[in-house]
Amino acid sequence: MNVKATPILLAAIALTVLSGCAAGTTEIQADYPAYDSIREVGAASDLVITGEVVDSRVENLYPDRVDSDDPNVNPQSGVPEDEIDDIPPIVITVSSVRITEVVTGNAAPGDVIEVSQLGGEIDGQRIVEEDTTLLDTLDSTVVLFLAAHEGAPYDLVNPEQGVLTLSGEQLRSIGSDPSLRAPATLDELRKLLNG
Repeated sequence: MNVKATPILLAAIALTVLSGCAAGTTEIQADYPAYDSIREVGAASDLVITGEVVDSRVENLYPDRVDSDDPNVNPQSGVPEDEIDDIPPIVITVSSVRITEVVTGNAAPGDVIEVSQLGGEIDGQRIVEEDTTLLDTLDSTVVLFLAAHEGAPYDLVNPEQGVLTLSGEQLRSIGSDPSLRAPATLDELRKLLNG
């Protein structure tokens, strides 16, 4: 299945393919916005929720054809027309997440939303983005900081800073950045983001 590219995903895809780390595995890199605090991560989010992954699928993402010379709007800018169809797709994993609580934003508990992330396995090829932990690999309730896109799945505002795991009321960051500490509890996060 092919899906529509989203602005944040396209901005994030300053992709660099690294050497294949193992047979059938390709590592990629992407640039994402980075934040100095959980408050900033929350402010950049259209929706902050707790939820559980109920399903996932891997898809090829093809950029939309846009009539613009601006590479921020049109990632194919400067590519000869006859070569555009030869641009390989980007592999993404789309997770379906059942919302258990809305911390900020417009959604309701019980809603199922889709969240896209770079990487996944398709046609025997495993694509790994160095900062991304795919949601369907986490065995816990998650707190997600999401950017909304009309007609497309949500994206995490940052693949590390945009995901916390939740065990009871205790929060834990999945990222390796020690300067961005998550609040210790979900209640502390609610108070921090909702004033």
